[in-house]
Amino acid sequence: DPEMIKEVLDVMVGLAQGTELYFVADPSMKATVLSKWRVMFEGEDTSMSKSAKLIHERRGKTWKSVNGANFWSYDGETISERRNRLDREAAEADED
Repeated sequence: DPEMIKEVLDVMVGLAQGTELYFVADPSMKATVLSKWRVMFEGEDTSMSKSAKLIHERRGKTWKSVNGANFWSYDGETISERRNRLDREAAEADED
């Protein structure tokens, strides 16, 4: 079930409500985790992808869509990198 897999990955990323994320290209731009993949950006409850797309549009990029997890970071890694690392670590732990 793809939705169940997504929920497992969401939990594995381990970012608590209130955690600050930083935009990779400009770390002065921040979003705050609300729940799973919802963030507060500039006072609006939105997704990582919508907020990243908005920032890119302000910078003149007209992409149809973006994967927000590639553009927001926490503790020196993008959310995509974090998700992949935690997924890999969980798989390695299951092998033990």
